Amino acid sequence: MDSSTVAVLLVIGLVVLIAFFIFLMFYTTARHHQQVSNVLIPLGFEKNDADKDLVTSKFSIVSERYSKDKRAAVINLHRKQAAEYTLYVCEYHLMSASGRARGADYLLAGVLSQDLHLPRFTVEPNPQQFRRAGKMLEAVFSNLSTSTLQKIQTSNPQFNDRFNLYAPAGLSVDDLVSEAAMRLLLSAGNITLDAKGDTFVLSSLDIESERVARKFDPHKLRQLVDLARMLTDEFRHGKKPGTNREIPQA
Repeated sequence: MDSSTVAVLLVIGLVVLIAFFIFLMFYTTARHHQQVSNVLIPLGFEKNDADKDLVTSKFSIVSERYSKDKRAAVINLHRKQAAEYTLYVCEYHLMSASGRARGADYLLAGVLSQDLHLPRFTVEPNPQQFRRAGKMLEAVFSNLSTSTLQKIQTSNPQFNDRFNLYAPAGLSVDDLVSEAAMRLLLSAGNITLDAKGDTFVLSSLDIESERVARKFDPHKLRQLVDLARMLTDEFRHGKKPGTNREIPQA
């Protein structure tokens, strides 16, 4: 076998290998999208493309935490219409300002409701709770664009250990989250919450960690949807912090 034949075979082999990895990437993405749909459709969601621009705009409060230069694209959007609010679940892809480079992507659940009048605030998992992984997560969270937000301590020590709460100067915890909302977040794992006006958005570090490992737990997605629904009820109808209120279980 002469050298030219060997070179041709090597090129063919390289092309086949590249094609295989491209196929594997698209197959894995399509499989994940189908797994998400399999969870959401029985819960009353429907696939929806018409609202992508609306959701991209409203969910921009997520990308604001990373950089004001970031853009995002919403794909695999599902919608559930309730009487007084709309619940969305989507894949949210961060991109560079030019739109040419794609960054991280997240599975988000969010609610839009005209009955919500939320101040701008963010709840992040406290990286100090993750021990060995804490340094890595601390480095990730250090890149968040919280220059216009300040950290606020709550009167709940367990919540302060698990989460960091950020809001603009001049707001107190009483303006942001009730004790009932804090209990809901504490019961739901490592959740990130972004809120502003008529919108709040949830993501789960537990779900994202599994996605990196190419795993998918339907139960965790259902829990995220249940948390969005219960927080909607709390934000719309909840009593003031400190009052007793029974919290429904997910």
